[in-house]
Amino acid sequence: MTDIVSIKKFESLDNYLIHFVFSDGEKKVIDFYRFIKKGGKLSVRLADPEYFKKVMLYEDGAGIYWPNGYDF
Repeated sequence: MTDIVSIKKFESLDNYLIHFVFSDGEKKVIDFYRFIKKGGKLSVRLADPEYFKKVMLYEDGAGIYWPNGYDF
């Protein structure tokens, strides 16, 4: 049986980057600009760098989300 990998820690960086540390020890920086530039109804708000930094982690570590409901 394979364990489900969760997010243990994250840090919002400049230029729409987020650094993640996963439960399996992997560390990764993901560029969210490609999602924001699509300009969807929810993602357009994330173009504001201050709003982007309001990202939060779901309690179970299954993903991240913003106050407007946009999540990954």
